[in-house]
Amino acid sequence: MSESGIETVASINNFSPVMANQYSGDDNRFTFWQTVHTVVIYMRCVPLLVVIFIIFIPLSFLFKKPVYDEWLRKASRFFLRAAGVRVRSVSGLENIRKGEPYVLAPNHVNFLDPFIYQGYFPYYLRGLEKKENFKIPIWGRWMRAVGQIEIDRENPKRAAESMKEVTRILREERTSVMVAPEGTRTPDGRLQPFKRGPFKTAAEAGVRILPMCCKGLFAINRKGDWRVKPGFVDIVYGEPLGPPDDSHESQKTVSNELRKWMLEQLGQDDEPLKDAASR
Repeated sequence: MSESGIETVASINNFSPVMANQYSGDDNRFTFWQTVHTVVIYMRCVPLLVVIFIIFIPLSFLFKKPVYDEWLRKASRFFLRAAGVRVRSVSGLENIRKGEPYVLAPNHVNFLDPFIYQGYFPYYLRGLEKKENFKIPIWGRWMRAVGQIEIDRENPKRAAESMKEVTRILREERTSVMVAPEGTRTPDGRLQPFKRGPFKTAAEAGVRILPMCCKGLFAINRKGDWRVKPGFVDIVYGEPLGPPDDSHESQKTVSNELRKWMLEQLGQDDEPLKDAASR
């Protein structure tokens, strides 16, 4: 068990009888009972989320997030279990150095991602969140309470301002920030093209990129589908990369290294995506 209480190999007892068998998520067919089970999951998760809001939003007015971060980490893990997500293993924690700020760079899969990041990154973490989510009642207040940074993906000028704030947090607060290099959730389970933003920000802040890969999440839920198919997730942290310098070539090199590592973790080939991008 790590210093933060995260187990490197999690217990896998008490699984649901409708637990997903497809690790890759290729089979998105839902039986009638799996759909019914999704409704049951929502019936227990929505009240749980309300309880979490009731507890932690008042705390956010009284204390800064590092004070209650470990409680929030445990609450996130509990929520994932209620949603049918069984984190089977967490490996590579030895690659995370306490006190060193990183640009945490994970693959971006579905709406459960934030609970994974909060629940299984061992130290205080902030992250980028699209501006639309801040308009959701209660959820938007929650995002601000836990220190999420608003980004307008449709407005390059405002997006650049958000990335400057990320740079400031990395430099001055010495706090790690999650920035998904794909920029949005994958629609088909394949790793999407990377944006330059995380690597440029790492260069400006003089920090390293920490690779993170969540395997199995796409089999549980996919973009645009409300249904959830309970299943297993494995989390892997890679060795930190960089930091890149200010040159485009250096940032591209680190981006390519991260992409190669992530594709290996996911067991994917990059060629089809390159062909699609060239059309």
